[in-house]
Amino acid sequence: MKYNLPPIREAIFDLRIDHLADSSIEKLEKIHSLISEIYPNKKKQINFVEKFEFKENKKIRNESDSQVRGFLFSNKDNTCQVQIRLDGFTFNMLKPYSEWNHFSEEALRLWAIYDKNLKPNKITRIALRYINKIEIPISMERFQDYIINMPPIPQCLPQTFRNFFMQIDVPCDNEGTNVIVTETIEKPLKGILPFILDIDVYKTGMIGKTIETLKSEFDNLRNLKNSTFENCITDKTRNLFE
Repeated sequence: MKYNLPPIREAIFDLRIDHLADSSIEKLEKIHSLISEIYPNKKKQINFVEKFEFKENKKIRNESDSQVRGFLFSNKDNTCQVQIRLDGFTFNMLKPYSEWNHFSEEALRLWAIYDKNLKPNKITRIALRYINKIEIPISMERFQDYIINMPPIPQCLPQTFRNFFMQIDVPCDNEGTNVIVTETIEKPLKGILPFILDIDVYKTGMIGKTIETLKSEFDNLRNLKNSTFENCITDKTRNLFE
Protein backbone atom coordinates (compact mmCIF):
# COMPACT_ATOMS: atom_id res chain seq x y z
CA MET A 1 0.00 0.00 0.00
CA LYS A 2 1.30 3.45 -0.92
CA TYR A 3 0.89 6.24 1.64
CA ASN A 4 0.97 10.00 1.19
CA LEU A 5 2.97 10.41 4.41
CA PRO A 6 5.03 7.22 4.80
CA PRO A 7 6.52 6.87 8.30
CA ILE A 8 9.92 5.73 6.95
CA ARG A 9 12.83 7.25 8.87
CA GLU A 10 15.49 5.26 7.01
CA ALA A 11 15.62 2.63 4.26
CA ILE A 12 18.67 0.37 3.92
CA PHE A 13 19.71 -1.76 0.95
CA ASP A 14 22.58 -4.08 1.91
CA LEU A 15 24.75 -6.74 0.27
CA ARG A 16 27.50 -8.76 1.98
CA ILE A 17 30.18 -10.43 -0.10
CA ASP A 18 32.67 -13.30 0.27
CA HIS A 19 35.81 -11.39 -0.71
CA LEU A 20 37.07 -8.91 -3.26
CA ALA A 21 39.43 -9.68 -6.12
CA ASP A 22 41.31 -6.51 -5.16
CA SER A 23 40.80 -5.76 -1.49
CA SER A 24 43.03 -2.68 -1.23
CA ILE A 25 41.69 0.38 0.55
CA GLU A 26 43.02 2.53 -2.29
CA LYS A 27 40.79 0.66 -4.74
CA LEU A 28 37.75 1.28 -2.54
CA GLU A 29 38.53 4.98 -2.32
CA LYS A 30 38.80 5.31 -6.12
CA ILE A 31 35.08 4.49 -6.38
CA HIS A 32 34.44 8.01 -5.11
CA SER A 33 35.68 9.58 -8.34
CA LEU A 34 32.94 7.70 -10.21
CA ILE A 35 30.06 8.95 -8.06
CA SER A 36 31.36 12.20 -6.53
CA GLU A 37 29.08 14.42 -8.62
CA ILE A 38 26.04 13.13 -6.70
CA TYR A 39 27.86 11.98 -3.54
CA PRO A 40 30.60 14.57 -2.89
CA ASN A 41 31.05 13.99 0.85
CA LYS A 42 33.53 11.35 2.01
CA LYS A 43 34.28 9.72 5.37
CA LYS A 44 36.45 6.78 6.34
CA GLN A 45 34.85 3.84 8.14
CA ILE A 46 37.25 2.58 10.77
CA ASN A 47 37.37 -0.52 12.97
CA PHE A 48 38.97 -0.02 16.38
CA VAL A 49 40.59 -3.04 18.03
CA GLU A 50 41.75 -3.20 21.65
CA LYS A 51 44.53 -5.65 22.50
CA PHE A 52 45.26 -6.72 26.06
CA GLU A 53 48.11 -8.85 27.39
CA PHE A 54 47.97 -10.41 30.85
CA LYS A 55 50.67 -12.08 32.93
CA GLU A 56 49.92 -13.71 36.27
CA ASN A 57 46.43 -12.21 36.19
CA LYS A 58 47.84 -8.70 35.79
CA LYS A 59 47.50 -6.57 32.71
CA ILE A 60 50.96 -5.69 31.49
CA ARG A 61 50.12 -4.17 28.11
CA ASN A 62 47.21 -2.45 26.47
CA GLU A 63 47.36 -1.58 22.79
CA SER A 64 44.79 -0.15 20.43
CA ASP A 65 44.77 -0.51 16.68
CA SER A 66 42.58 0.98 13.98
CA GLN A 67 41.91 -0.31 10.50
CA VAL A 68 40.06 1.34 7.63
CA ARG A 69 37.28 -1.01 6.51
CA GLY A 70 35.72 1.21 3.87
CA PHE A 71 34.29 4.60 3.00
CA LEU A 72 30.97 6.38 3.34
CA PHE A 73 30.04 8.72 0.49
CA SER A 74 26.99 10.95 0.85
CA ASN A 75 25.10 13.61 -1.06
CA LYS A 76 25.28 17.28 -0.09
CA ASP A 77 22.53 17.16 2.55
CA ASN A 78 23.48 13.65 3.80
CA THR A 79 20.04 12.21 3.05
CA CYS A 80 21.54 9.47 0.85
CA GLN A 81 24.65 7.52 1.82
CA VAL A 82 26.73 4.92 0.00
CA GLN A 83 28.92 2.55 2.01
CA ILE A 84 31.76 0.93 0.05
CA ARG A 85 33.41 -1.65 2.31
CA LEU A 86 35.76 -4.61 2.15
CA ASP A 87 32.90 -6.87 3.23
CA GLY A 88 30.11 -5.41 1.13
CA PHE A 89 27.97 -2.53 -0.04
CA THR A 90 25.14 -0.55 1.58
CA PHE A 91 22.88 2.22 0.31
CA ASN A 92 20.97 4.25 2.91
CA MET A 93 18.14 6.67 2.16
CA LEU A 94 17.10 8.87 5.06
CA LYS A 95 13.88 10.81 5.45
CA PRO A 96 12.30 12.04 3.19
CA TYR A 97 11.96 8.67 1.46
CA SER A 98 10.79 8.93 -2.16
CA GLU A 99 9.47 5.58 -3.43
CA TRP A 100 10.64 2.03 -4.09
CA ASN A 101 11.51 2.33 -7.78
CA HIS A 102 13.77 5.33 -7.23
CA PHE A 103 15.37 3.83 -4.12
CA SER A 104 16.04 0.37 -5.57
CA GLU A 105 17.18 1.61 -8.99
CA GLU A 106 19.74 3.94 -7.44
CA ALA A 107 20.95 1.20 -5.09
CA LEU A 108 21.38 -1.25 -7.97
CA ARG A 109 23.10 1.39 -10.12
CA LEU A 110 25.65 1.97 -7.36
CA TRP A 111 26.03 -1.76 -6.74
CA ALA A 112 26.87 -2.24 -10.44
CA ILE A 113 29.74 0.25 -10.03
CA TYR A 114 30.97 -1.63 -6.94
CA ASP A 115 30.71 -4.98 -8.75
CA LYS A 116 32.46 -3.81 -11.93
CA ASN A 117 35.39 -2.12 -10.21
CA LEU A 118 35.98 -4.32 -7.15
CA LYS A 119 34.88 -7.70 -8.56
CA PRO A 120 33.48 -9.42 -5.44
CA ASN A 121 33.71 -13.18 -5.58
CA LYS A 122 30.23 -14.03 -4.26
CA ILE A 123 27.27 -12.43 -2.57
CA THR A 124 26.56 -14.25 0.68
CA ARG A 125 23.77 -12.14 2.18
CA ILE A 126 21.28 -9.51 1.05
CA ALA A 127 19.03 -7.43 3.28
CA LEU A 128 16.33 -4.80 3.06
CA ARG A 129 15.67 -2.86 6.24
CA TYR A 130 13.09 -0.15 6.91
CA ILE A 131 13.07 1.84 10.14
CA ASN A 132 9.65 3.45 10.66
CA LYS A 133 8.73 6.15 13.16
CA ILE A 134 4.99 6.09 13.82
CA GLU A 135 3.65 9.09 15.75
CA ILE A 136 0.84 7.68 17.89
CA PRO A 137 -1.35 10.19 19.78
CA ILE A 138 -0.92 9.87 23.55
CA SER A 139 -4.69 10.34 23.88
CA MET A 140 -5.19 6.77 22.62
CA GLU A 141 -7.35 4.50 24.78
CA ARG A 142 -5.47 1.27 24.00
CA PHE A 143 -2.10 0.75 22.38
CA GLN A 144 -3.53 -2.21 20.45
CA ASP A 145 -5.82 0.21 18.61
CA TYR A 146 -2.69 1.19 16.65
CA ILE A 147 -0.16 -1.64 16.96
CA ILE A 148 -1.41 -5.22 16.76
CA ASN A 149 1.49 -7.33 18.00
CA MET A 150 2.06 -5.73 21.40
CA PRO A 151 2.83 -8.17 24.22
CA PRO A 152 0.10 -8.06 26.92
CA ILE A 153 0.81 -6.57 30.32
CA PRO A 154 -0.19 -8.88 33.21
CA GLN A 155 -3.64 -7.89 34.43
CA CYS A 156 -2.39 -7.45 38.00
CA LEU A 157 -0.27 -4.49 36.84
CA PRO A 158 -1.29 -1.04 35.63
CA GLN A 159 -1.96 -1.22 31.91
CA THR A 160 0.78 1.22 30.97
CA PHE A 161 4.56 1.24 30.63
CA ARG A 162 7.50 3.64 30.74
CA ASN A 163 9.91 1.73 28.49
CA PHE A 164 9.41 -0.96 25.88
CA PHE A 165 11.63 -3.09 23.62
CA MET A 166 10.79 -6.24 21.69
CA GLN A 167 12.65 -8.15 18.97
CA ILE A 168 11.80 -11.36 17.12
CA ASP A 169 13.78 -13.17 14.42
CA VAL A 170 11.53 -15.35 12.26
CA PRO A 171 12.76 -17.91 9.67
CA CYS A 172 10.39 -17.66 6.70
CA ASP A 173 11.43 -20.46 4.34
CA ASN A 174 14.09 -23.08 3.65
CA GLU A 175 16.01 -20.76 1.33
CA GLY A 176 17.62 -18.65 4.04
CA THR A 177 15.03 -15.85 4.25
CA ASN A 178 14.37 -14.35 7.69
CA VAL A 179 12.59 -11.32 9.14
CA ILE A 180 13.74 -9.44 12.23
CA VAL A 181 11.04 -7.22 13.74
CA THR A 182 12.19 -4.75 16.39
CA GLU A 183 9.78 -2.49 18.28
CA THR A 184 10.49 0.22 20.82
CA ILE A 185 9.36 3.71 21.84
CA GLU A 186 11.07 7.07 22.12
CA LYS A 187 10.45 9.89 24.57
CA PRO A 188 6.96 11.42 24.15
CA LEU A 189 6.85 14.86 22.58
CA LYS A 190 3.90 17.31 22.36
CA GLY A 191 1.14 14.75 22.79
CA ILE A 192 2.83 12.21 20.49
CA LEU A 193 4.39 8.86 21.36
CA PRO A 194 7.05 7.99 18.75
CA PHE A 195 6.78 4.25 18.10
CA ILE A 196 9.70 2.67 16.21
CA LEU A 197 8.84 -0.27 13.97
CA ASP A 198 12.09 -1.65 12.51
CA ILE A 199 11.70 -4.41 9.89
CA ASP A 200 14.85 -6.13 8.62
CA VAL A 201 14.30 -8.79 5.92
CA TYR A 202 17.39 -10.74 4.89
CA LYS A 203 18.45 -13.77 2.89
CA THR A 204 21.66 -15.74 3.28
CA GLY A 205 23.39 -18.12 0.89
CA MET A 206 25.04 -17.86 -2.50
CA ILE A 207 23.08 -15.24 -4.49
CA GLY A 208 23.59 -14.33 -8.14
CA LYS A 209 25.30 -10.99 -8.89
CA THR A 210 23.42 -9.95 -12.02
CA ILE A 211 21.13 -6.92 -11.82
CA GLU A 212 18.18 -9.03 -13.02
CA THR A 213 18.70 -11.60 -10.27
CA LEU A 214 19.19 -9.00 -7.56
CA LYS A 215 16.15 -7.00 -8.67
CA SER A 216 14.01 -10.11 -8.35
CA GLU A 217 15.50 -11.06 -4.99
CA PHE A 218 15.03 -7.58 -3.53
CA ASP A 219 11.49 -7.35 -4.88
CA ASN A 220 10.74 -10.54 -2.94
CA LEU A 221 12.27 -9.07 0.22
CA ARG A 222 10.25 -5.90 -0.26
CA ASN A 223 6.98 -7.84 -0.60
CA LEU A 224 7.73 -9.68 2.63
CA LYS A 225 8.64 -6.42 4.35
CA ASN A 226 5.39 -4.80 3.23
CA SER A 227 3.30 -7.75 4.41
CA THR A 228 5.03 -7.69 7.78
CA PHE A 229 4.45 -3.96 8.17
CA GLU A 230 0.76 -4.15 7.26
CA ASN A 231 0.23 -7.02 9.70
CA CYS A 232 1.71 -4.99 12.55
CA ILE A 233 -0.61 -1.99 12.24
CA THR A 234 -4.34 -1.18 12.27
CA ASP A 235 -6.56 1.08 10.17
CA LYS A 236 -6.19 3.80 12.79
CA THR A 237 -2.44 3.75 12.17
CA ARG A 238 -2.92 3.77 8.40
CA ASN A 239 -5.02 6.91 8.76
CA LEU A 240 -2.00 8.66 10.28
CA PHE A 241 -0.17 8.30 6.95
CA GLU A 242 -2.85 9.88 4.76
